[in-house]
Amino acid sequence: MDVYYHRIEGFHGLDSIKGIERYGKRAAALCNWEDVLLLDYYPGIKIPIEEIELLNTAGLGPKPQNIFAVNFSSSQTWEQNLQKNREVIETLEKFPLKRFMPFTSKSPVVHDLVKHLNIEYTFCTKELAFWGEDKGSLIELGQKYGHVPLGFTCHSKSEFIEAWQRLAARDDFTGEAVIKPFQGASGLLSTIVKDKDGVEAFVSNHELPGGGVIQEWHSFVASPSINYWVHDNEIEELFISDQIFEDAPPAYGKEGTCIHRGNVFPSNCSRDVIEKIRNYARPIVEDFMQRGYCGPIGFDTVVTKQQQVWIVEANPRVTGPHYGYFAAKKKKAAAFRLSNEQIKEGTTPQQLYQHLQDLFLTKEGSEGYFIYNFSNGKFTGVVLGKSRENIDHIYTVLQQKLREIRD
Repeated sequence: MDVYYHRIEGFHGLDSIKGIERYGKRAAALCNWEDVLLLDYYPGIKIPIEEIELLNTAGLGPKPQNIFAVNFSSSQTWEQNLQKNREVIETLEKFPLKRFMPFTSKSPVVHDLVKHLNIEYTFCTKELAFWGEDKGSLIELGQKYGHVPLGFTCHSKSEFIEAWQRLAARDDFTGEAVIKPFQGASGLLSTIVKDKDGVEAFVSNHELPGGGVIQEWHSFVASPSINYWVHDNEIEELFISDQIFEDAPPAYGKEGTCIHRGNVFPSNCSRDVIEKIRNYARPIVEDFMQRGYCGPIGFDTVVTKQQQVWIVEANPRVTGPHYGYFAAKKKKAAAFRLSNEQIKEGTTPQQLYQHLQDLFLTKEGSEGYFIYNFSNGKFTGVVLGKSRENIDHIYTVLQQKLREIRD
């Protein structure tokens, strides 16, 4: 029996309670019937039990009595967090728990909880987890293996300005850099700067607790993500998918910001590009493994017009694309992508979602379930079902329904 822990932060770009609850449903899709799902939510956000029960009808997710809500705070001591969530933690102590599967590794409370429950943690040590997810660690690894944009870790306004000057002094500098704060999510605060004034304006208008990095920026035509699973001194490549962004390309959405909205399976990149991604990412994964890392790890890359590949993010944790993979591993999922041509012009994401929800999610007995992202005219998702045959049927009906909407 494993514990899946999902923490919702306040800076995920989610503008509604409904959006936050949707992430809870995604986390549930990874769990087996006997697993425990621990949702670390703000007080007042309810667990989407009804929709998780619909997941159950598709043969997915934990049983509802194995889903718990907690409210941990990194600013409080473990004893304070324990007291606040004592009833849930005492219940967890009674389960035969084996492994802790977090969707985030940077909260100190996560490690305190694992230590208290005395169970295996997929990231091995707190120090390694914090180091790996720190954006500066990838720059460090890039100096060793290459294929990571040149950058610097900064903790003050003067350090950011000095780092910009060092980048700008290089003969081959692209002319742009991206500032990535250490505290942020989905690229919400990542900002492209084109001159010293831009750097000064950004660091003056943001507190940037903990600092951040500034890296050379490469405009891209695609942003594939490659994901692995490290276990027993072995590395398993899971998949390569294309990321989609809100108001996308060629840079991070609206100039200066990027909001990641999901992944398209499989990647549309050429074989040559995919082979480059594999060759560049593999040595970094091996470095993590040699340091004692185990568990899921993913890398975000960008591909330029010249077909150069750069690794821009390391994510040593469960990431969005893992949802579909783990479900597919159980032979209960298939991924799909829809193009503009398949969707009637003027159809909003909410209308399309409602059509599909009416089609699949019925209390009387759901045929299946789907997880979706909609951005920049692209609708992508994962169809979940009780069996491979069930999924094929659902996908066929999905296509028919879309033709009806189109016509």
